[in-house]
Amino acid sequence: KNAAIIGNEDLFNKAYSKNPSKINELDKDGKSIFQIATENGHANIAKNVLYQQNLDFKIKSRDGKTFLHHAVESKDEVLIRNVVNAADSKKVDLNIPDKDGRTPLSYAMEKGLQDETVSISTPLKDAYKLNKITYESEDPKTAESKEALDKSAKKFNPADNKGKTPLDYAIASGNKDG
Repeated sequence: KNAAIIGNEDLFNKAYSKNPSKINELDKDGKSIFQIATENGHANIAKNVLYQQNLDFKIKSRDGKTFLHHAVESKDEVLIRNVVNAADSKKVDLNIPDKDGRTPLSYAMEKGLQDETVSISTPLKDAYKLNKITYESEDPKTAESKEALDKSAKKFNPADNKGKTPLDYAIASGNKDG
């Protein structure tokens, strides 16, 4: 934990090479070592965490946030891509909502980072494009086409506990190009 707070890679490597299972532990505040590193601006430590062999990508912090949620909160585009690449290599679903029902994409849209996060997967990109078309169309050609767009996008662009989708957050933040 101290290595993540101060950003000391040598200390991190020593601590986790001696006891690799600790990489998956949460501290008394319910924070993962990845979350601690990102909160303290140490992307180098966070990146090291991502590539630990026994890392469990399903770890959520006390607030239900995943590694990608925390990377998005850091606004570090390189770190976001590192999380996406590491998770893709382990076939991990990155579209997991937190306790508020918000996905990493919804936070990214709110922060204007959708380009980085939308690159998570082709289905997510497709859903984003479909939902964007739905929102931009004031008069869809047919009710069926709008319904089909909404249905196919729902899985990858879910509404949170407040009923908002990632695109809603983008629009509310003034990011209408999303």
